[in-house]
Amino acid sequence: MRWSFTILVAGTVTLCITHRAIPDYARLVSVVGPCQQLIKLADQEGIPYVAHRNSWDAVSFMLNREEMEVFSSREVPAFFSWINTHARCMIWMRDYENRIEAFMKTLPEGVEVEKVYDLGRVQALILRQTTQVSSMNPR
Repeated sequence: MRWSFTILVAGTVTLCITHRAIPDYARLVSVVGPCQQLIKLADQEGIPYVAHRNSWDAVSFMLNREEMEVFSSREVPAFFSWINTHARCMIWMRDYENRIEAFMKTLPEGVEVEKVYDLGRVQALILRQTTQVSSMNPR
């Protein structure tokens, strides 16, 4: 009788953990939900978006989209060139200490932050040109 009760309790605990605690934790730490919100916002605004730093492969996979364009911290000239070819754009970043503040201090000349979205583990900045946009992409 004692073993039956122990097995029942162990089975119940295992069931609760695998069907409740693990999925709840995964939703809590996942960046997919916030990214879905940002995609919708970017589509409504009609602006392109890219990610800055880190790996975003899981987001592309989970959202069943093409691979997301990501600029690493070693690609600053290419990243700033991309920013400068758009009148407005959205930059996604992961949640790390002072990353947004540090990035805002390094923006190219003629670019300013229009709005910051803090969705917990993901932040996004909408940037806009304050000077003439390159003739390559007058968007």
